[in-house]
Amino acid sequence: MIRARAALLRQAQDFFQRHLLDLYRWETVSIAPPDKNAQPVPEINSRGRKRRPERPEGKYHAIVEIEFGIWGLTVEGPNERPPLGWLTLSAHEKLEGPLDAATWQRFGEHIKKTHEEMNYVA
Repeated sequence: MIRARAALLRQAQDFFQRHLLDLYRWETVSIAPPDKNAQPVPEINSRGRKRRPERPEGKYHAIVEIEFGIWGLTVEGPNERPPLGWLTLSAHEKLEGPLDAATWQRFGEHIKKTHEEMNYVA
């Protein structure tokens, strides 16, 4: 079984290999530890018996938070932000979009452009 958090990490790693290969290395990123899902409280029905509540998807939230350089990248899975999931890139400004190939491409181009502008200033 593939865990949602592991799949999101693989997508982020693929983003680094495809778009940021010459700027940042995957080994230099810092990944925040996962947040646990709250345990559901059993409900008591009219007969006085405990009723098992619906469990959330998995033990941990399907959210990956990554920091590299001046950037912060948050990847939320489809269970957290339906239907596709959500990407958020933040530094001086904030970019957001659905979890799809076009958003990864846009984020890669934005990071490269900002990196070039910072090199011209320095």
